[in-house]
Amino acid sequence: MNLMLGKIWAVARMELRLAWRRRALPVVTVFLALALIGFLILVPEPSSGDVVLVDDTTSPATVIRIDPATGELMQQPASAEELAAIPPAMHNQRLDVLANSLQMITFATVIFPVLVGVTLVLVFAETLALDRQHRVRELLDAAPLPPGAYLAGKLIGVWLGVLLALAAVVAVFLISARLLLGRFDGGQVLAGWLAMTVPFSLISSGLGLLSAARAGTRRRAIVIGLLVIPCVLLLVTLWYIGFWTDLLAFLSTGAASTQLSFNQLFVSTVGSTGRIAWACVLIVPALWMLQTGWARWRA
Repeated sequence: MNLMLGKIWAVARMELRLAWRRRALPVVTVFLALALIGFLILVPEPSSGDVVLVDDTTSPATVIRIDPATGELMQQPASAEELAAIPPAMHNQRLDVLANSLQMITFATVIFPVLVGVTLVLVFAETLALDRQHRVRELLDAAPLPPGAYLAGKLIGVWLGVLLALAAVVAVFLISARLLLGRFDGGQVLAGWLAMTVPFSLISSGLGLLSAARAGTRRRAIVIGLLVIPCVLLLVTLWYIGFWTDLLAFLSTGAASTQLSFNQLFVSTVGSTGRIAWACVLIVPALWMLQTGWARWRA
C-alpha cells in the first residue's frame, strides 16, 4: 500500500513539474490575474449613495452621510424613508464597504468561474495526450504502475497546480482590489472563493483531464474539452443562480423583517451553496473510477 501511494505521489510531483515546464500553469495564472485586474479597472466603482452608515442602535436612529459640498462625513437623524429604503440586514455597517464587497464577490463567484471553466478544461484536456506525444507515457507504461494509479497521480498533480495558481491569483486580486476599490470585507470574499470558486476549479480541471484520458491525439483531446465546457458552465450556472437568488432576496426590501445581519445572511447562503459545490467535486473521483474500470476491462 505504501509503495503504491509512493508511486502515485511520484506521478503527482512529475505532473506538477511538467505543468510548470510546459508553461501551462504560469500562462493560466497570469491570464486569470490580468483578466480580474482588467475587470476591476473597466467596471465602474460601486456606489452606495451619499448614505455611508445607518445606525439603529441609538434612539432615534441616525445616518452618517457624505456632505456633497465638502466631502466630509456628517451625522443626522434618520428619516422613515431612509430606514425603509435600507433593509435592517444592512444597518450598522459601512455601506460603501458592503458595496465593494458585493462587487468583489461578483468577480470571484460569477466572472472568475466562467474564465476558469473555459481555460482549465482546455489546458488540462491535453495533459495525457502530451504525455503520449513526448513519450512520457511509454516510460510510465514500462513501470509496474496500474492505470488507476497513473490517473490518480495525474489528477493529484493537476489539482496541486490549480490550488497553487489560485492562491497566486487571489493574492494579486485582493491587493489590486484594495488599491483600486478601497476597503472591502476580505473575509466575505475569501469565503465565497473557498466555498464556490475553488471547488469549481477542481471540477473543471479534473473533468478536463479525465474526460480526454482516452484521446489519442492533442487535437482529439481539445475537441473533447470543447464538448465538456458547456456542461461545466451549466453546472456553475445552476450553483450561482441559487446563490445569488437567495442573497439578493435577503438584501431586498422584502427581507425587511429579518433580524439577522448581512454577514450572518451571507454566511448562511454561502455555506449552503458551498456544501453543494464541494459535494459536486465527487463527480471527478466517480469519473476516475469509470476510466480505471474501463482500462482494466480493456486490459
